[in-house]
Amino acid sequence: MKYLHEYIVESTANNLFKNSPCLNMAATMAQRLSQLRGISNFLTATTPMLVPACTLSKRNIKAYKDGGKEQKRVWAPRIKKTIFEEKKQDAEFLSRVPEDSIYLMELFPESEFSLQDAIKLQKDYADPFIMNNMDGVIYLDILCNMRTKKQTKFISEFTERLFFPNPFEVELPRRCLVICKTEEEALTAQRLGAVFAGDETIAQRLDRKKGDITANDYDIVLCTNEMQDALFNYRNLLKNNYPSEETFSLDNDVEKMMLKQKESVSFTCKKEGSLGRIQIPIGQLNLEIDQITENYDFFFSTLLKHPKVAQVRPGENFVTSARLLVPPCPEQLKLKVDELRRIDTPVNKRKAPQKDSTSEKVDSDSFTGDLLMSA
Repeated sequence: MKYLHEYIVESTANNLFKNSPCLNMAATMAQRLSQLRGISNFLTATTPMLVPACTLSKRNIKAYKDGGKEQKRVWAPRIKKTIFEEKKQDAEFLSRVPEDSIYLMELFPESEFSLQDAIKLQKDYADPFIMNNMDGVIYLDILCNMRTKKQTKFISEFTERLFFPNPFEVELPRRCLVICKTEEEALTAQRLGAVFAGDETIAQRLDRKKGDITANDYDIVLCTNEMQDALFNYRNLLKNNYPSEETFSLDNDVEKMMLKQKESVSFTCKKEGSLGRIQIPIGQLNLEIDQITENYDFFFSTLLKHPKVAQVRPGENFVTSARLLVPPCPEQLKLKVDELRRIDTPVNKRKAPQKDSTSEKVDSDSFTGDLLMSA
C-alpha cells in the first residue's frame, strides 16, 4: 500500500509531465521524494518554514507520564535563545599568539583591548574615508551573571535611568507624563513633547481599575512639588518611575525638568535563565576620550551600587564580559579584564565564604567581585 504523499507526488508528476521530454526527470524526482516515510517529513524537507520547530514542555511531559499512553501530547513552540554564554576555552588555545599580523581569527583567542585603545580604534573606523560616522554613538554590550546563593533563584530584570556627567545626543524613548497644577504649565510640557500633562485628573487616569493610562503609554513621570500629594497614592504602581529630586523629575520648573530629561539615558538588564544582558550608550565619538572614560566609570559605579547586583552569588562576578561597539560599524572590541574592574566598591571586594576556619586562605586575585569582563 502506497503512502499518501507518494501517491500525490507521482500522480502530480504524471499529470504535469505526461508526453513531455522532462518525463524522466519528473520520474526521478518522484522516486526520490517517495523515499520519505511521512507527510510531516515531506513538508519539512520541501518547505521548512511551514513547520515550526516545537518541543514538549516540562509541564506537558509530566501530564503525559501521569496520564499514561492514552494522554494526548500537547506541543509548545520552542523559545529561541537570544543570550548566549561565552564558550570556555582551554589554556592551550588561550596561550596561542599569532606570529604574523594576518592570521585566521578562528585559530587564536579573541583580541582584548583597553578602554582607551578601543575608543581610538572605533574613531579610526569612523574616519570620513572609511565609515564616515564621527558622530556615532558608543555602546557597551554587557553579559551578566544572574545567579544567586540559591541554585533555583536568579536575579530579576531591572531598569535604571542615568544622567551622565558628559551629556550626548542619542535617540531613546522619553515619553513624559507631567503632573502639574496650572494650565500654563501643562501647555509648556506639551510644547516640549509631553504625551500627557495636567492636574490630578491625569493622576487619576493611572488607576489600575478605572484609569486608561498604562505603563506602556509613558516612560518618565514628572511632577511639581505642589502636586506630589496627588501622586502619592500611586507610588506602588509607578515604582522606579515615581518622581524624585535625584532623577530630576520633581521640581517646580516644568520646562527645566523637560529639558533635563532629554539628557537621560536608561538601560534594562534583560534576563534569560541564568544570564543577563545590558546594552547602553555611554557617549559619542565626537567627545574626548577622557569624557567617554568618565561616563564609563559613572555607569559602572551606578550599576554596582544597584541593590539587585548585590544578590549575585558570593565569589562570582555580576558582569562577566563586555564589548564596545559603534553601529553601523561591525567591529565589536572586547575589553580587558582590568578595564572591567576599574571601580573600587564594597561589592567588588567581597569574597566567597570559607567552609571552615581550617580551610586554605583564598587568594584575593581569584575573586574580584561584581565587575565586567567582556561580552
